[in-house]
Amino acid sequence: MANKSISLAKTAWSLYRKEIGKIWPTGLNVFFVTIGFLTIGIWLPTSLYFTLPLIGMNFFFAYQLSLAYVRKGNAMANRQFVHFLGAYYRMPFYGSYRILRNAFLSFLYSIVAGLVVGFIYFGIADALSPAFQQDWATLLDYYTANQMTEAYNLLAASGPLMAMQNAVALTEMITLFFAFMSYMSFYGLNPYLRSVIMGASPRVSNSIFVGGVRQAKGFWGDYFKALWLLFVIAILGFGVGFAVTFIFDPNYSRAVSGGVAGTLILLTPLFPYYFEVAGLLMEKYRQAFSDYSINLAQRTLKQLEDAKQMSEEEAEEIKKSIDEAQKKEKENPPLPPLDDGADEHDDDDDSDQSK
Repeated sequence: MANKSISLAKTAWSLYRKEIGKIWPTGLNVFFVTIGFLTIGIWLPTSLYFTLPLIGMNFFFAYQLSLAYVRKGNAMANRQFVHFLGAYYRMPFYGSYRILRNAFLSFLYSIVAGLVVGFIYFGIADALSPAFQQDWATLLDYYTANQMTEAYNLLAASGPLMAMQNAVALTEMITLFFAFMSYMSFYGLNPYLRSVIMGASPRVSNSIFVGGVRQAKGFWGDYFKALWLLFVIAILGFGVGFAVTFIFDPNYSRAVSGGVAGTLILLTPLFPYYFEVAGLLMEKYRQAFSDYSINLAQRTLKQLEDAKQMSEEEAEEIKKSIDEAQKKEKENPPLPPLDDGADEHDDDDDSDQSK
């Protein structure tokens, strides 16, 4: 590793400028597809629960592989892009983004956030708003008397109660989107690891990915330093998209869809920068993933030997594979993040990075 600290973000911007001219036709196709499902999403907000993870992430993945393909000096074509779309559902990349897990966790976060806002809103409104107090007391009376129709009508007609419902629902939708985006930002690094450990199962690959990050000292610092601008742009895009949509149609579900559209429209041209950052991060901290992978193999071997679930020949074969992996790591140490044509004048030291 180089002794001089190198700005990963500046390196990624340098590579972005170098490669954007080669990848822009593919990026334009992804942009148009994004516009398509976002337009449907504003008209039918619930469609985003399906189109974003199933179509949006599929094209995001193909775009990611396309940039790696171009970086190797290959010419990009629609046929190759279609092949990458299919690779999303095949090994070794199947399950790289952990869509279902991350969607479920994001949903749980949204429920918790909604409950917190609901309790806070209720406490304030119940203390300060006589109209809220009266409607809430009436609602409880309806529920006590099992008058569900009257309770439903009151919830739909009461301004104070509807305001609380809107606050909770809005909180849940916004939390769901940004939690899911945060998970996708992190697991967007996973395909680079999958391309290296192609023989491992999805479960083992994910274990190595998460375990390697935990062991990689400095990883999160580099991650946030390189991507903080994209997070800010995502928030600004959401705010602008939400406001513009709400002006034309004061419906919170559609306004949230407009916010999602604003975020993705602003971020799509910057996806190649994110891909460069992801690749550089995985290269810089490759040693941590390699070490964790070897340690995992050693622990698994010991457990199988202790349980006498393998023959001596199988044990020797695994030991040989571990020795070869250790030897390969010694012969091919991780590179510093400044490579592949990045401008050496983009280097900076720690003091520069903190400015």
